[in-house]
Amino acid sequence: MLITHDRDIAALLPRQVRMRDGRIVHDDARVDDARVEAAR
Repeated sequence: MLITHDRDIAALLPRQVRMRDGRIVHDDARVDDARVEAAR
């Protein structure tokens, strides 16, 4: 787990969870297209 306020660093990571006032307001898990194809 990496916690950062730097959006440029966060953009490099496979998942971003954004919080506001202690609540999750955004949860984005990027999936590698090759893994999606392999799972089919």
